[in-house]
Amino acid sequence: MTGVDNLKVRLLIACCFGLGVAGVTIYLVPGGIGSYYLAFPQQQTRREIEHVARVVDEFSIKKGIPPRILNDLDSSSLVFARDMWGRPFRYSVTKGAPLIESLGRDGIRGGVGLDADISNQVPHPAEESMPLLQKLTYPLAQEMIVVALICGVMAGVSVFWGLKDEAIRSQSWRGLGIVLLVSFVMATWGAAIITFFHVPSGH
Repeated sequence: MTGVDNLKVRLLIACCFGLGVAGVTIYLVPGGIGSYYLAFPQQQTRREIEHVARVVDEFSIKKGIPPRILNDLDSSSLVFARDMWGRPFRYSVTKGAPLIESLGRDGIRGGVGLDADISNQVPHPAEESMPLLQKLTYPLAQEMIVVALICGVMAGVSVFWGLKDEAIRSQSWRGLGIVLLVSFVMATWGAAIITFFHVPSGH
């Protein structure tokens, strides 16, 4: 290979390496383990629904019937009868069974991920799992994604400058592939750790 060809190979390998590190890191952290923290409002909403349901049950046992509306309850028992998006819980009674629900982040019936409807009757709907696109476009995930991309760029630059022309000429593609694979795993591991430190608390 000529010097120009080696430069193109180094640039191609570096770009693929950097994009790979960033992509896998985004999949593992914002798209994977970080999802728990991104779903914090949903988790807290579920806990508050459970609390309101207990207060409703206590009222039902004491009075013999569930309350018609949540305002019938002792206000001191309901410190925060709203979901984590600031909306009051919807409340109704059907055939003696009270229903306490939140319509999720969007406040519209239906939806998936953070927009899924949660209630005391169905606290874990099948739709509550956040789609990858929602995770990546969620504002709380943006800092993680930026950090992952920066790590990818740094990894790509490191490979570009570390991969000398002599190494490309002297090593077989198999040997070069093994070196790059090991480097990729180590770089991705480091990028994932750095990105994880930027996972939001959700509070």
